[in-house]
Amino acid sequence: MAHLLRVDVVVHWLHLMAAMVWVGGMVATALVVQPAARRMLGPEARMALYKEIGRRFVVLQWGSWTVLLLTGAYKVLAWRGAWVFFWGAYGKVLSVKLFLVAVMALLSLLHSHVWGPQLATTPPESPQFKPLVAKLAFWGKVNLACLAGIVYCAALLRVYPW
Repeated sequence: MAHLLRVDVVVHWLHLMAAMVWVGGMVATALVVQPAARRMLGPEARMALYKEIGRRFVVLQWGSWTVLLLTGAYKVLAWRGAWVFFWGAYGKVLSVKLFLVAVMALLSLLHSHVWGPQLATTPPESPQFKPLVAKLAFWGKVNLACLAGIVYCAALLRVYPW
């Protein structure tokens, strides 16, 4: 019973919970909310919905990322004990995962602080509106591809003993 209460188990559980909130929110928004909103709402109502979702999700996203960063750092240092583990197969996969996380963080910052606010203040009838929507859609797909890569790398790191 004592092994169920170990710090390592709790840290891993927190890491998985934070990843679940972050990944689940992104996937649900991209694959459920956005397609439904495009079908059912006009541009102004859609923008209002996206603003509200973004306002709420950004808190969950950055909270999740904070937990992931702290628990990930703990897991790396506790399990391997040193940064030497970046060498070899495990380190290569972890490096790819962390690179994809950095790309996602950059894209999320751009979305939250540059592109999203630009789109929110651009009238739907403006000639800049459609190119902004296309830019956000493209980078959103890149973000989802990075997300899929991160989850795959996480599975590799968990399953293979290296």
